[in-house]
Amino acid sequence: MYAGLHSLLISCDSDFLDKKPRKSLVVPETIADYQALLDNVAVMNSTPGLVEVSADDFVISTEGWNTLNETERNTYLWEKDLYGILTVISDWNTPYQQVFYSNVVLDGIGKIKTSDTRSLDELKGSALFFRAWAFFHLAQQFAMPYSAQNAGNLPGIPVRTTSDVDVMTGRGNIEDTYDRIVEDLQEALTLLPISVPSKTRPSKPSAAGLLAQVYLHMGDYEKALAFSTECLSHSHELLEYSMLNPSLPLAFPVALPSGNSEVIFYSTLINFAYFNNALTQVDPELYASYKEEDLRKSLYFEKRADGTVRFRGSYTGTVISGSNGGMFSGIAADEIYLLRAEANARLGNLQQASDDLNHLLSKRLKKDAFTPVSESSSSQLLLIILEEKRKELVGRGKRWSELRRLNLDPALAKNLSRDINGQRYDLPANSNRYTFPIPQAEISLNPMEQNPR
Repeated sequence: MYAGLHSLLISCDSDFLDKKPRKSLVVPETIADYQALLDNVAVMNSTPGLVEVSADDFVISTEGWNTLNETERNTYLWEKDLYGILTVISDWNTPYQQVFYSNVVLDGIGKIKTSDTRSLDELKGSALFFRAWAFFHLAQQFAMPYSAQNAGNLPGIPVRTTSDVDVMTGRGNIEDTYDRIVEDLQEALTLLPISVPSKTRPSKPSAAGLLAQVYLHMGDYEKALAFSTECLSHSHELLEYSMLNPSLPLAFPVALPSGNSEVIFYSTLINFAYFNNALTQVDPELYASYKEEDLRKSLYFEKRADGTVRFRGSYTGTVISGSNGGMFSGIAADEIYLLRAEANARLGNLQQASDDLNHLLSKRLKKDAFTPVSESSSSQLLLIILEEKRKELVGRGKRWSELRRLNLDPALAKNLSRDINGQRYDLPANSNRYTFPIPQAEISLNPMEQNPR
């Protein structure tokens, strides 16, 4: 966090930035100045990428694995030491840069001289959203999965609420972390507008959608249902996959500024060589789970002459077939429909859960092949919803946190394995290695408890 901030502050070159003694901080003066900080898309609209390297959406051959850097190789095999000699860990530093920018805005809003209270409210709501966005993704990677029984006893992440880099912050506990995320998002929800000029900016639907995700991970299905419903009341449109052309190199419309109507909030995974490697392919078992009448099979994937399958289904709409760089990791309506379906299924609302699932599938399957799902067992319906969620959200950086969450239920737990250099590597469900170690450079600057591996 602090190591990342030092590099961030050194690289900041906006016209309104004036270096200050000791803190090297900068003090914007106008709403436009502060908005410029939050409009830094390269920083603010990114999410951790190593979680996708760890997950089971993609696999890589031994030959391809040997070309990766040490951190990517170790992450792929869930090694005890992930980072080796690397000291700058983007998955840690970038979210804390988002926190820093957000705190600069939140600390400075009261000093802005303006009568435009509406713009001030939107600016504050955006900063609160981005801070919660960063904390949520950090918690999915660097803290243990949320469990109501243990959340007050297990260490969370450093929750920084000031831009003063001289203030040291401990880890607190997981309950503290989620309390802050929820509080920030609930306030943001009251301040943000329903629509925004660019989907790189937070909106009321994106705050509701993120709250729904947070509550799903907390196991609060009533609130997950309520906020997913609020999100979809504003942003509910789904793409008609039958109208897309799978013969095009890029089948999905370019998301920005507003080409993909499903996108609610735009973000991309931090890019790693693993995603761009020609020998990285979609997990064969995952690819085999798509039936031929499933339009996602031809729109998401490219089957090559050697039989391997590449992913090309990013909702950015900009990923060239054969390269996975810049994969979409934001919030989209399809995810929220599936989230609401899961919440309803867990609450025993089978008809409502089926309605959402069928609404989505009617847009994903060939018209003459679609048969509505009708299931009288809540447990069976839940399994169907989770399977469709797995197939719908491939490559979005969501799978790692999903595995962590579902592993807490023995009936849904999954063990992962890899084969590299003729050796098998296993990751049992609920292993400590589902939680990434905090970078050592951070602990050296801000002593705190390390995660067990």
